[in-house]
Amino acid sequence: AEAAKAVDRSLQTSARLKKPMPAATALQFAGIWLGQGQAAKAADLYQQVVDREPGNVVAWEGLLASLLSLKDERRATAALQRMTPDTYEGGMQGA
Repeated sequence: AEAAKAVDRSLQTSARLKKPMPAATALQFAGIWLGQGQAAKAADLYQQVVDREPGNVVAWEGLLASLLSLKDERRATAALQRMTPDTYEGGMQGA
């Protein structure tokens, strides 16, 4: 619970400064949320990273895991369709 509060505070600070959080930090925070059962918040943060870095395999994997955790197959399918072939292949090689 403390970790999730720290994530919230960091995101609020980032928004207040109008500066995007570094992708590595955002991925760590999204992973904390996902691990604590807050898949909707995790999905939003993973989506932000995917939007900024469409080749980021870790962000795509987290986004898909979050959406499937939410049982949102429609959004997960749409995400897979937006993924570039190179990113998809990179994810499959790491699997």
